Amino acid sequence: EPQHKVKSREREQAAYMELQILDAWPLVYEVELEVPESKGLTREHRRIDRASISASLAPTITGLYNVEVGSSDHKAVVLHLAPEDSTGMSRRTIPAEIIRMPEFQTQMQQELLAMEHMQGDEWWKRMEEVAHSISAELKGQSKRWDSGLWKMEEALRKSSIQKLTGAAKKILAENGVPYSESATGYQKLHTIITRSRAEQRRKQLVSRVKEAIQETWDQEVEGQSTILEKKSGRQERVVKLLQQMMSRKQTTVVKLQNGKVVSGVNDVGKAMGEFWKSIMVSPAKTAQECEAFIQTLEPPRSWKTAMEVLWKIPSYNIVLTALEKLDPTSAPGEDGIPAILFQLFAEFFVPRILIKIDSIARTGVWGTRWGRGIMRSIPKEAGNLAVDKQRPITLLNAKTKWITGTMKICLQDFLMMMVPPEQKGFMPGRNMDGHLFKVMEIQSQNRKGVWVSIDFLKAYDKVGHSMIEGLLRYIGMEEHWIRMLMEFMKEELGFLVGSKVAETWFKPDGGIRQGDSLSPAIYVMVTVILCILLKKEMPEIVALLYADDTLLWIPGDMEDVCSKLRKLKDVMFKYAEFTGQEMNVGKSKVVLQGDWDLRII
Repeated sequence: EPQHKVKSREREQAAYMELQILDAWPLVYEVELEVPESKGLTREHRRIDRASISASLAPTITGLYNVEVGSSDHKAVVLHLAPEDSTGMSRRTIPAEIIRMPEFQTQMQQELLAMEHMQGDEWWKRMEEVAHSISAELKGQSKRWDSGLWKMEEALRKSSIQKLTGAAKKILAENGVPYSESATGYQKLHTIITRSRAEQRRKQLVSRVKEAIQETWDQEVEGQSTILEKKSGRQERVVKLLQQMMSRKQTTVVKLQNGKVVSGVNDVGKAMGEFWKSIMVSPAKTAQECEAFIQTLEPPRSWKTAMEVLWKIPSYNIVLTALEKLDPTSAPGEDGIPAILFQLFAEFFVPRILIKIDSIARTGVWGTRWGRGIMRSIPKEAGNLAVDKQRPITLLNAKTKWITGTMKICLQDFLMMMVPPEQKGFMPGRNMDGHLFKVMEIQSQNRKGVWVSIDFLKAYDKVGHSMIEGLLRYIGMEEHWIRMLMEFMKEELGFLVGSKVAETWFKPDGGIRQGDSLSPAIYVMVTVILCILLKKEMPEIVALLYADDTLLWIPGDMEDVCSKLRKLKDVMFKYAEFTGQEMNVGKSKVVLQGDWDLRII
């Protein structure tokens, strides 16, 4: 890239971009390399050019560099290392477009009919094997173009800048690409693969978008929607699909808190496991102590009597409703099966899910590959590979989300009664309008006081299991349902690194999953404790909550406000002591309102 363009861009605001090594690299750049020492590369600050890249980096790197462009030196962070890591467990998934194929549905129905005599986990295991077998067969028939791309990748993997295999030379000749030496040929083969992969992705994207639009049109004919609703529905469908297809790359390299850079599926999985196990812990309180604490808050008496009336026993219709609420194409969990398969063959699956729910409730055992989740980490900030700057997304099996979604429906009526109007998050029929109007009302009166915005440290990941168990027992939920929910939250978590699952699994001591509809409902129940605690200890304040986002209005003059802030600190400490919801002082804010004399503040 010409130097004048580099200097021009440096004057602009810092931007993030991806450059492909061996394809497009500046002639001279100031860079800071951060790579694993095990690869024989040192971490230093030096000038490199295309020649030094070929000599020292090309044998090791075939993937992508993250380049942060700004006024400071350009920083390059190795994301993908070659050869491809052979550790970890491969993850099979069945694409939704394969399940939509008539050939798949015909074969699957035949197999399901032939399996009717089987029972329990044997039936579910056989179903997974059959579904993946049919999918693999249809993939082989329908993706002949992919086969060519796979051969290219194999040729690149077996080649190097010192030597090209016969297959690599043949591919270059077929594409009419001349080369004078192995290093040049290796780079050009990488370029061909990159372009071919991009073309394949473009074709898949166009095909998926066309299918989505056609499905939306079909639904419009059935629903007779208005023109505005039709247009809005089409846009939402296509935008959501594009977001799924164009999502950011997940982390394949992380930087530990001591500064060491770790790569490799199992090493990254181990590092992530150690970090999240240290985060997902519960306070040193038992469920009995938490239940006694709730009793001291004097919650509404209706809690104990309403559960028996409002709790819904799982039934065929409830299970079917939960199935219909699942996103048919969302990323599946360990078994690799999206919800659309269960939705297309609901008559086979609904009765067996009911049986499974009853089995888990009686035994408290979810079973192999039912409750486990896979955590996929995405950097919160582009290019930031620090282990504590990753956003974990838990991928659960669609059948697991189906069960937890059923439990959410069973609990919903009680939640609507239990959760006060101060909490708007994850509650059907509630939105932020009421909170906004309240804020505008207080501001319009120009009353003297302070607004306190509270941020919680790893809110979802630090919820105490003992508090959840104590709360569920206090409200009168039957013991077998409590055992079922608690076992789900304590099930193992693994890590998806690139396209493979690391061998590290751990059982969390605290925290809730963020990949199903039940977990947010459980979190909202815990926030009810905060609402009651604030109302009991500080009845004069106004609390406005949306999930873990908490805004408090504290009226009064300086002396009064300072006294209340000290009391609020004690209240939040008590709340954290039992729930694990620790206030993040660094991100929490206090904003003054009214006529304050700033000279004495």
